[in-house]
Amino acid sequence: TNLNVILSSPADLTLRYVVIPGITDQEDELTALKTFLEKIDRPYNLDLLPYHSMGEIKWQQLNLIYPLTSTPRATSQNIAHVKTFLGIK
Repeated sequence: TNLNVILSSPADLTLRYVVIPGITDQEDELTALKTFLEKIDRPYNLDLLPYHSMGEIKWQQLNLIYPLTSTPRATSQNIAHVKTFLGIK
């Protein structure tokens, strides 16, 4: 897989995780993320990206239904929760 190629390369590794309140900040999702991260045996950076709705207008322009319309933006508390769960500062 692409991930295996990246993990075996000497290139810097940055993983990005979008924190979506009520979806990707739930215990089952965070447990899966933590399990995945624990398997990485090389240095990496983890960027926690707060969900926002700026892309919603593009969906509207394409006459598509935006599936996260009622989803609130991620707050600093949501990000702090994920950091605490993962044991990072």
